[in-house]
Amino acid sequence: MSSRRSPDDEGDLVDSSSQLYDNTKVSGPGDLRDWLATSYGPQFTIVATEKLLIYALGRGVEAGDMPLVRAIARDVIRNNGRFSSIVLGIVKSQPFQMNMRTGAQPGTTTARANFDQTGAN
Repeated sequence: MSSRRSPDDEGDLVDSSSQLYDNTKVSGPGDLRDWLATSYGPQFTIVATEKLLIYALGRGVEAGDMPLVRAIARDVIRNNGRFSSIVLGIVKSQPFQMNMRTGAQPGTTTARANFDQTGAN
């Protein structure tokens, strides 16, 4: 491990360097990102997209969602792995748009439905 330290956590010294299982040395988030992109490129992008979609929809993904996940991941890879491409792909997707519809049934848990029912922010 490197002795590279920086005060990042409420004045406490944080050592952001490490050695991964394949003996690759990383010294921060940038190195870890590069290693993930090199070692797991498309697989990492697909899993990250799937997990963010789960969070955005408030439900698990179903078999019918996987073509969307793969399409968004392909766009992300074409855009040099930009996180914003994942977010935009999800926000523009039909499942997300339909999840945020107005006039949702009482008891739904989407943010928009709660806003419509209570009138509160």
